[in-house]
Amino acid sequence: MSVKDACSCFRTTSRSHRAIKTNILSSFSTSSILHNHRVRGLTTETVSDARSEPVFDPDLDLKASRKPRTKKDQYYKTSAGIVLCRSPIVTRELSEFEKAFYAYQRHLKSRLSSPFPTDFYFTKGSLASKRWLAGEEQRQRATELVSEPQLTRSTGELTGQERELENEDDIAASVAVSRTTEADQKNDNKSLNRKLDRTLFLLMKKERAENSWQFPQGPVGAGEALHESSSRVLATLAGKNMKTWTVGRIPIGHLVYRFEAPQMGFEGNKVYFLKSRIFAGQCQLQKDSGVHDFGWFTKEEIKERVAPEYWKAVQSILPSQ
Repeated sequence: MSVKDACSCFRTTSRSHRAIKTNILSSFSTSSILHNHRVRGLTTETVSDARSEPVFDPDLDLKASRKPRTKKDQYYKTSAGIVLCRSPIVTRELSEFEKAFYAYQRHLKSRLSSPFPTDFYFTKGSLASKRWLAGEEQRQRATELVSEPQLTRSTGELTGQERELENEDDIAASVAVSRTTEADQKNDNKSLNRKLDRTLFLLMKKERAENSWQFPQGPVGAGEALHESSSRVLATLAGKNMKTWTVGRIPIGHLVYRFEAPQMGFEGNKVYFLKSRIFAGQCQLQKDSGVHDFGWFTKEEIKERVAPEYWKAVQSILPSQ
């Protein structure tokens, strides 16, 4: 075989390889197209022409299988509800079990710890030594917890630390502020300065006889997201004198109820609640809003005011503390 014949054979072999490769790829493409069409409920004109325009099979079309709505179908309005809360400002009161547990832990820690070498760290008769002895005396007397004001004890006796502060004019005694505020004493439900150790929620009262108390809510506008509608509804009902923050865009709960009589073709309403927090400001009811009263209430106080069906829908989304 000459060199010319060898080169011609090589070119022929290369063209054959390319042709085989093209045929294989075309075969895989045809199989893939046919498979995808069968899975999606499509058919082709001919198997030989796999690249032809697909035609939908009416029997497998999902849209064609939908039934038209009838008069018995129910239509519901969509509304956005706002669970606006004020977080606790101070720590809560300890229960009797918690008080006993912490007292036991302190007593156990004191009994198991090694004696403190006061002679090594303090000079006898110094101010630091007096402070240490006063604190040790207070711990040994097993007085109430630190959270309780010392001046309100029923015994009326002064501890070592209080006697020390009486003799030192340069050290001012710190007295704990009362947890009960003026708003608590007056039972002012419109004040945010009440129930400092509890979470308060904004509740509004509509101008109607039944089911008047509820969270702020309003219809969702066309093209609005739930969080956008909740911000607009809150500003419409409570004014713009509040600095609030919507926690998320996903509802934390929902309520479905039916109207006594159809309203504008709607059989009922679906309310989706979003959580929000207030940092500053106060609620100011707007005119012509349909709301004539409001208040900041705890979870237990809300249960006393709302309807049983309403409470059943919202009780799980309200924190106990």
